[in-house]
Amino acid sequence: MTSTIALLAEGKLKDLLKLRMAQLSVWDGYDLGQISQFVILTAGDSDADAANDVRFSLLENMVDGIRFPDEGFEPSFEFIDYHADAQGLGWWELIYIFGSDFGITVLLQDHKDCDPELLAMCRKYSEIRHKV
Repeated sequence: MTSTIALLAEGKLKDLLKLRMAQLSVWDGYDLGQISQFVILTAGDSDADAANDVRFSLLENMVDGIRFPDEGFEPSFEFIDYHADAQGLGWWELIYIFGSDFGITVLLQDHKDCDPELLAMCRKYSEIRHKV
């Protein structure tokens, strides 16, 4: 298992975090921690690990409680995208918005040892949203 520190040292994850932090720096008068939270899920991490950090399940709709992959499920994230580097290492980016001044960015490593349900949800809803 690769440590998060090692993953931050190079590659797409580092570039993506630097970009998002620069984009958020335009909010004058706010500390980054006041307006955002970043959660990084790597090989071996699960939805339960994410829930410990963000206090909700990524696999459950926050409004109606329907869980992926159950009928009628709609994800609670506002944005999903996939980022891959030249070596083919990929990251799913899920952004959750709360009100007008706080958001959570979840970065999920596209790795065979990550939570299979989380990866399946990302693949399914990325395809749906990119078709629209």
